[in-house]
Amino acid sequence: MAPRLATFISELKHRRVFRVAAVYACVSFIIIQIIDGAFDYLRIPEWIGTTIIVLLALGFFIAVGMAWAFDLTEEGLVRAKPKREPTATKAPHHIVIGNKTLAVIAAVAVVVAVWSWWERPSPEAALGERSIAVLPFINMSADPEQEYFCDGMSEEIINKLSQIEDLRVIARTSSFFFKGKDVDIPDIGKKLAVEWVLEGSVRKAGNRVRVTAQLVKVSDQTHIFSNNYDRDLEDIFAIQDEISLAIVEALKVKLLKTEKTAIVKRHTEDLEAYNLYLKGNYYWLLHTIEGFDKAIECFEQALQKDLNYALAYTGLASVYWARSYWGNVPPNEAYPRAKEYAKKALEIDKTLAEAHASLGIINMNYDWNWKAAEREFKQALQLNPNSALTHLYYSFLLTLTERYEEAISEAKRAQELDPLSIFINAQLGLTFSWAGRYDEAIEVSRMTITMNPNYFLSHLFLGKAYLQKSMIEEAIAEFEKAVELSGGTPVAVAYLATAYYEFGKKAKTEELFDSLKQRSRDEYVPPIFFYLIHRVQGDQDQAFEWIERACNEHDSFLPWFRVHPIESYRIPDEPRYKALLEQYGLE
Repeated sequence: MAPRLATFISELKHRRVFRVAAVYACVSFIIIQIIDGAFDYLRIPEWIGTTIIVLLALGFFIAVGMAWAFDLTEEGLVRAKPKREPTATKAPHHIVIGNKTLAVIAAVAVVVAVWSWWERPSPEAALGERSIAVLPFINMSADPEQEYFCDGMSEEIINKLSQIEDLRVIARTSSFFFKGKDVDIPDIGKKLAVEWVLEGSVRKAGNRVRVTAQLVKVSDQTHIFSNNYDRDLEDIFAIQDEISLAIVEALKVKLLKTEKTAIVKRHTEDLEAYNLYLKGNYYWLLHTIEGFDKAIECFEQALQKDLNYALAYTGLASVYWARSYWGNVPPNEAYPRAKEYAKKALEIDKTLAEAHASLGIINMNYDWNWKAAEREFKQALQLNPNSALTHLYYSFLLTLTERYEEAISEAKRAQELDPLSIFINAQLGLTFSWAGRYDEAIEVSRMTITMNPNYFLSHLFLGKAYLQKSMIEEAIAEFEKAVELSGGTPVAVAYLATAYYEFGKKAKTEELFDSLKQRSRDEYVPPIFFYLIHRVQGDQDQAFEWIERACNEHDSFLPWFRVHPIESYRIPDEPRYKALLEQYGLE
């Protein structure tokens, strides 16, 4: 047997089977290491890597078989012949790979393997290092008024982490959904679709503060780190930086230089100004008229402490434009002030994503400058790619410029970043509606209502989808609910009035119309809603007069009626309307 085995091995060498096998193995090894080390970073589906590895394994046997059966010569591929004793005849010239070349290939394979192993994420990080939720820190202080301070602590960490492109950070609304609720970490991870959760507490006493923070892996609830920070109150900014950087290190997230700079940036060194900013932010997020007023007071007091506190200016900008949309303040009063504050913030710090987003809103809603709005939104998303609201605002602009599929994509991205936000889910339904995808709009709006049956926008947007499908009775029921829950907000009243008219209840239409006229004497009612009712009633001259007024006042709702999916509501494609819209840059 030994002579036969030796002959067989000699024949394998003669046919270069060993060399082909070695080269194939080296090349395959390099490919496998690249798949193993790079596919996670490139977000390539796992099944593609598995398929490539299976094909490489099958290819090995094919390559070895081909090496046994054929020789690659200068004349091409010829059938291999058994080894014979040397004769005087000239042997064919084979294309061979020498031992030195083979050694180089093997060395390269080893280098690539070592590099891939060194650079690949750790097993813990590979599963979900790019998704995290920061829960609201628990107030362990005796003073319940310190709640805003604890919320601010969590929010600051969210804001810092949100500026990292390779990390999906759940937005404040969804993270704070679990505040005060007894929910297990696995359930939170499932609802928010994250792999990691940061939780903590704050105990504030006099000039001392103790912050506890722990990073938990959702799948097995192991603690990646758990740290206590006992410091003077003035060190609160350093604590926020330390926690944020500890998370980055634990999750093996690679930071760009600009991202690390953003994480450790201090917007103020004045603790009192910081506290006032946190209070202002707390109040403005209530989205009530009283909340807006208190927020303005707090932001202005913060600026009295630190005149160069850019975030306080962005807070004022946000409050002023929001007051026009939700607080019945005329846009001619609200938006110029908002623009002034946003620009002041950018004079101090041009990298503030919040200020760019506010300018995007102002350019979209008030100046009607679509190009400038898009530029600002893109800049804001470059600075803070995890801002759910900026993605949503950008989707508004894409809808207004009739890029509906892009608008839906941006709204879905906002939903991914803030999955439990009723506002964002409701707006996704509206985006489907504007794109003419009414069934999807109805489905999303119904789902949003199950999240919170008392949220008026969900009912309003569901009613609009029903109206677009000519389901008038169903639309009326939803509009009535929206009017009831909102306390009679003009947009809900106007849509209910038009639905009544189309259903033949003209007396009810006139009743609601008169109520809006009466209210307009004491409060701001957007002119576009008077246009809408006149338009549906067929009074085109009166409708045009209200469109003129809406243009003059820069009514924030006006641009939406350029692209309204219901033709009888849309601004007519007529010469006098075209000339008017062109005059105001709305063509």
